[in-house]
Amino acid sequence: MTTYADADLPVLFPGMSETSAATREMLAAARAGGTIAKGVFGPIAIHHSDVTELLRDRRLRGPGMDFARMAGIPVGGRAWQRQEQILLFMEGDDHHRLRRLVSKAFTPKAVEALRPFTRTTIARLLDTVIDEGGCDVVPALCDPFPIPVICALVGVDVDRWEDMSRWATSILKSLRIDAGGHIDEIEQAQAELTSSSPS
Repeated sequence: MTTYADADLPVLFPGMSETSAATREMLAAARAGGTIAKGVFGPIAIHHSDVTELLRDRRLRGPGMDFARMAGIPVGGRAWQRQEQILLFMEGDDHHRLRRLVSKAFTPKAVEALRPFTRTTIARLLDTVIDEGGCDVVPALCDPFPIPVICALVGVDVDRWEDMSRWATSILKSLRIDAGGHIDEIEQAQAELTSSSPS
């Protein structure tokens, strides 16, 4: 019997192609040859219909805290305890309960209400770029755009967006495969975020 490890499947992982065109070609070739590819953490469903079907299947289990353990986050520590409270890593009833609560903030009506703010935010960033005559798109537009919008969405004062951005950058390192090497930075950001939250 052929196992997953032995199967002749295309291999896909971030950074394996230098251009977006090359990435699209690789994905097209993978899709033409089958339904799954090998990824860094296991099999990847590469057809939209399969992904949709899997996401609707309640038997599908997420990574849970297995990913945190693999990434080197110390079991029982502050970062571990915070990770357990993230929707992405919850399972079962807790996941469904929190997802139902969070989904109310992302209804079409709620998102539409944010449209004027998002337009103002991106216009302000573009004005700076135009004045400077050019930019590196990621630090100039992509990095500063989402955090003010998320602040507005969840009711955080927009003048705190730089703090929120700094904390998010550090805390999101807990989702990296080498998270254990950034544990002090992650826990410091978590502590600062917690101490700044209204009691």
